[in-house]
Amino acid sequence: MSRVISRKILVFVLLLAELAPASHASALVVTPGRGIGPVRLWMTENQVKSILGPSTPVASSKGRYPLSFPSQGVTVWFSKGRVVKVRTVNPDHKTVSGFAPGDARWEQARQALCHGGRSEASATRATPAGFEIRCPLRGVVLEVSQGRVVGLSVIPIAKLRARRTPRP
Repeated sequence: MSRVISRKILVFVLLLAELAPASHASALVVTPGRGIGPVRLWMTENQVKSILGPSTPVASSKGRYPLSFPSQGVTVWFSKGRVVKVRTVNPDHKTVSGFAPGDARWEQARQALCHGGRSEASATRATPAGFEIRCPLRGVVLEVSQGRVVGLSVIPIAKLRARRTPRP
């Protein structure tokens, strides 16, 4: 009797394994202001390396040092040993609303990720390959080139400071 149950469980587990998508390990969710997949802002370098594996150093700038994880399509910037920016160019890494590198709907991505239906600040600046849309109040940066999103970065959410009025 227990052999029959064990076989049924084994068959069930094997069927589930067959139905699971093969690329599940590389598919990560981009969460503005928080991170990409298991890599979160403010993690330590060792925590990131234990998750993403081997890295390649990239030229540093402004006190930040990036590490590239080419097998994942991810670059992580550190400052004082903590994650301050995570960037992906992997089309398998998508936001909850479905936007990913390679997406031609960059205008809709800007609206959904930067504004969320409200009028919020975003800044656009030219880059050698196209332009970058920074949305500091949402914690996301979109890189656009030739009409496509080529990269998504997660950054810390900027907090608005109340403007102080001078006392009379």
